[in-house]
Amino acid sequence: MRSTVKQPERILLRPGEAARMLGVTTATVRAWLDKGKIAGYNTKVGCHPRYDRISVQNYLEQTKGGDRK
Repeated sequence: MRSTVKQPERILLRPGEAARMLGVTTATVRAWLDKGKIAGYNTKVGCHPRYDRISVQNYLEQTKGGDRK
């Protein structure tokens, strides 16, 4: 019998939510997604960007007190 490990629920943020967390504009958040600095994807319907909350939090912690360019 296979045991299953429950994965934590993935929480996705809209551009404005991610931008507020990071203290930057939505354009900056989109640029960071394109550069691979934070994880996310575009939705299938409408191609709306969504950002992984854990990735955003990790980036915030990594750059705390530093340059977020």
